[in-house]
Amino acid sequence: MKSNDEIYALLITLVQSHEDIKHELTQIKNKVSNIQTTVEKLETKVTQIEKENHHLKTRIDWLEKRDKKYSVVLYGLEGPEKDTLSLTVSKIQSLGVDFQKFEIRDAYRIGEKKDGRNRPVVVELLGFQLKTEILNRSRTSDQLKKEGIYITSDYTKQEYQKRKLLHGKLKEIRNTGATAKKSRRGVEVNGIEYTFEEFEKFNLQLLKKIENTGELNKIENKKRKDREEEGPFTQISKSTRSSSKKTTSN
Repeated sequence: MKSNDEIYALLITLVQSHEDIKHELTQIKNKVSNIQTTVEKLETKVTQIEKENHHLKTRIDWLEKRDKKYSVVLYGLEGPEKDTLSLTVSKIQSLGVDFQKFEIRDAYRIGEKKDGRNRPVVVELLGFQLKTEILNRSRTSDQLKKEGIYITSDYTKQEYQKRKLLHGKLKEIRNTGATAKKSRRGVEVNGIEYTFEEFEKFNLQLLKKIENTGELNKIENKKRKDREEEGPFTQISKSTRSSSKKTTSN
C-alpha cells in the first residue's frame, strides 16, 4: 500500500495538473475571443469597403454617362484615319443636318486596328439637340444604308452589355412567333409594354400565358392597377392606351 505521504503527493500533482489545464483553457478562450473580435472588425471593414466600392462604381458610371451624353458612334466610315474629323463632318452634312463645324468637338477612331477594317468613330458634340437630329436623320437615310454606315448613341460598357443581353432575349422571343421590339420606354411584347427591369425577368412561360386572351386581360388589369398605385412612371400597354382613347372619344 502507498503511504499517506505518497497519496498526498499524488493529490497535489493532480490538483496542479487540473490548475494547469484550467489555465491553458483560459488562454485558449482568450485567443478565440480575440480571433472573433478580429473577424468581426474585418467583416465590418469589408462591408464598409464594399459600400465605398459600390459608391465609386455608381459615381464612375454617372461620369461615363455624362461624358457620353453628347456623343454618337459612327460605324462603317471609310477613309484615312488622319482625315477622320473632316470625313465625319462631311458625312453628317450629307444628312442635311444644319450645324456649325465647331459644334463637333472631336472625332476619333476606337478599337483595335485590323487590316481591312474600318474602326468605329466616336463623335463628340456640343449639344444634345444636335445629337438627336443626327440620330433621327440617320435612321431614315437610304444613302447611309447603301454605304453600310449606321450611327448610334455612345453607350458605357455596362450599357453595351445590357443592350447585348436585350437583343439576345428579343431574338429568342421572336423565334417563338411573337412580336417583340424595343419601345420608347422599354420593350414591347405582343402589344404589351414592359420596363427594362420587367423584361429582364421575362420568360417564355409568361409569353405562353400572354397568348391566352384571358391571361392577357389579367395582365393588362394588373398593370393598370400598378400604374394607379405607383404613379405615372409605371409602364402601360398599348391596348390600355387605345381603350382609354376610345372611351374619351365616346
